Amino acid sequence: MLYPTAFLAIGALALVLQNLVMVKISGQFASPLIAMAVNSTVGITLLLGLVFWRHGTTGLAQIPQALGGWGLIPGLLGTLFVFSSIFGYQALGPTRAVATLVAAQLLFGFAIDLIAQRPGIASAKTLTGIALLILGAILVLSRSNE
Repeated sequence: MLYPTAFLAIGALALVLQNLVMVKISGQFASPLIAMAVNSTVGITLLLGLVFWRHGTTGLAQIPQALGGWGLIPGLLGTLFVFSSIFGYQALGPTRAVATLVAAQLLFGFAIDLIAQRPGIASAKTLTGIALLILGAILVLSRSNE
């Protein structure tokens, strides 16, 4: 069984590689939207195949139901994330883009944990870790372009 942290690390590697390839594809066409459309087409094809493999036509029949209510929000947010990642990689390079993304995700995640009143979230260790990560991101972003 994969540990959650190992799986997240694999996902992080996949995201960095995906963004590098998407930047390359984006440079060959009129817009990054083309790379995003290809990315989404491949992803949806894979996911539909997995749904069919695991749940057959019953699973496929449930997909339109999932589009109602909250169902559209994750796709919209995910698309925004991918677009902002491509833009960040193009404008800042992978290191600076990832530093910004990780620091911002940590801050927003911490804020949500605070709002949800998760016990112990504002511990000295957590706050020190957040401060160090943000400081690291600031240092990465402030490096000179030598």
